[in-house]
Amino acid sequence: MMQNERPNWFIILAEPNREGRAAEGLRERGIDAYAPKVLKRMVRRGRKVEVERPLFPGYLFAKLVEGVDDFRIPKRVVGVRDYLRFEGIPCAIQEGAINAIRRREGIEMERAQRAISGVHNFAEGEPTRVAEGPFSGFAAEVYSLDPKGAITALVNLFGRKTKVVFDGAQLEKV
Repeated sequence: MMQNERPNWFIILAEPNREGRAAEGLRERGIDAYAPKVLKRMVRRGRKVEVERPLFPGYLFAKLVEGVDDFRIPKRVVGVRDYLRFEGIPCAIQEGAINAIRRREGIEMERAQRAISGVHNFAEGEPTRVAEGPFSGFAAEVYSLDPKGAITALVNLFGRKTKVVFDGAQLEKV
């Protein structure tokens, strides 16, 4: 690599639900690839499970050097459709944007881990604030803790306390 030629991150369009496979295929061909993920709680067969999902469905990032790397390689990888283009030119983004995405990914993973172990972070009668959902910003008081991860809290709605069930990530300590 020449001194003046620095690698850029390019946005790659991926086939639906194949972002991880596409990133893996790019890495196998020696290209630095990044497909940010988050843990999401989903209901499958009546049970809540944590599943890794893409932070940006349908997109991933590849680090390439213009004039040095073969820009045709990514298009030959399973799961890759094309580059995201603007007026026919592949879109490049700065390293700072990728670093910001990595920080966001870390925050989201931490939030998901809190949700998984959320019951252990609170005590009955503890004052909290609703961080996510339709009651965001409301003050609440922990009423009961369910061993499966649900937290029942008393939220002041229209002048009366109402029981509402939350998961650990939806509440934060005051």
